[in-house]
Amino acid sequence: MKAYFTAALTVSLLTSCSKNSIPRQQITGQWELRKEVGGLAGLIQYEPGTGRTLKFGDDKTFQANYPNGPDQVGTYEIVPSANPGYWILNTHFLANGQPSDSRDSIRFEKNQLIILPFASCCDIPTDYYDRLH
Repeated sequence: MKAYFTAALTVSLLTSCSKNSIPRQQITGQWELRKEVGGLAGLIQYEPGTGRTLKFGDDKTFQANYPNGPDQVGTYEIVPSANPGYWILNTHFLANGQPSDSRDSIRFEKNQLIILPFASCCDIPTDYYDRLH
């Protein structure tokens, strides 16, 4: 019985540690926006090649590209969220020459990066990005 308890405790500790490890390997790379759900427009789906991309580097830098708007370049940090399987993505960049920050809740599903708006008070959609290879 003691051996069973020890084995169960060990497995529990190992799996809980892996859930709390920062998913930098998961986010590193380039992502392209595929759909927005919610917000005023409801559902918007995007075809591949629209140019709406996010790129995250191992060195904590990111670049956001928008076809009709100013690109953003800055740094990012990922910290654990209170919700299991979710993370908080903090980004820091310049917007119109002024420092700007955003704080979004994110999660990963298969090859998708899902960005949920941190503030639920506003009519902001949830963004679904597919990993580019």
